[in-house]
Amino acid sequence: MTSPRPVDGERRSPAEVFLGAVRSRIRQSGLVVPEVARDCRQPVQVVRDAVQGQVGEWPLYRRILEVCGADKAAVAQFHGAWKRARPGSPPSNVVSISSRAHQAVDGGQPAVPVEDGELRAATPREFIAVLRLVQIRSGFTPAQIAIRSNIPRSTAYRFVDNKKNTALPTKADQVKAFLVGCRLPENQVRRVVLLWTDLREAESEKRSSIGAEALDPLVGEGVDATPDRSGSAADSLQWLADEIVGRSNGRASSPAEFLRWGLAVVYVLVTTALAAALVISTSGWAAGTQVLAIMLVCVLSAGLAASWCTNVGRWTARGSRRGSATEDAGLVIESPGAAPAVIGLEERQG
Repeated sequence: MTSPRPVDGERRSPAEVFLGAVRSRIRQSGLVVPEVARDCRQPVQVVRDAVQGQVGEWPLYRRILEVCGADKAAVAQFHGAWKRARPGSPPSNVVSISSRAHQAVDGGQPAVPVEDGELRAATPREFIAVLRLVQIRSGFTPAQIAIRSNIPRSTAYRFVDNKKNTALPTKADQVKAFLVGCRLPENQVRRVVLLWTDLREAESEKRSSIGAEALDPLVGEGVDATPDRSGSAADSLQWLADEIVGRSNGRASSPAEFLRWGLAVVYVLVTTALAAALVISTSGWAAGTQVLAIMLVCVLSAGLAASWCTNVGRWTARGSRRGSATEDAGLVIESPGAAPAVIGLEERQG
């Protein structure tokens, strides 16, 4: 089970840890809450409250985990976390703030109410924009909110600077105090704090995945460390066939020449097969080393076969041309049993 880790030294309750891990499992499965609710045969609001509000009964969480593809070991770990979360505990995402901040809040409503649909963000910059919207609708300046919320003045200004500040706030209690100081209703305060928690968890998972990829750049790339034996043998035979075509120079070859090259191919196949059997049965090497040795034998035998066929072809052609007429730029003509004659010279009459 991969549960969210505490950030910036803040202590998280068992309920926060458990529900954060459940939400993380839902995200990893690629499902959304309505889809999980449909597969669990539960109302959407029931599932949403179970993963965002108070810790409920275990059977519902077990069904949610099964729908998200958790195995038995993971379910058992979640069950242990559920027991530590103490069912019936306060909402996991409500972070307590100081009593001084409670005393500073007058309990009124914002100057302009904020709709639930406006409290959405997918990135840290968008979350800062949400805080700025809440501040503007409250009718207070950042300095006034800092006094009402008992947070540093610089922090209040940083929370609403959506042009320069692109980092997510680091402390949940300060975010909660800021929202309460803006006179945001309690249910919307919970909604924004939950949004902050989800963004922090997403950033933590992203950093963990980037670190894992940096340690092992081959993870997930599907690299096959075993060479393809059939591919190497096919390449050698293809090279041998190209050699046959190149030596023929486009002219029809004699049956003897075809026989020589056929024997060469058989020689390569037999030699490679014997080498493979010997290496695999007696060497005890690793698979990669065995393949490399077989490839070397295949290439070497192909080279020897091609060299033999080429040399035999040259000797045969040289023997067949010995004593035959040849042409040399049209100047010298030779015929069997006759002396060389130079074109253009007439025989003298005796």
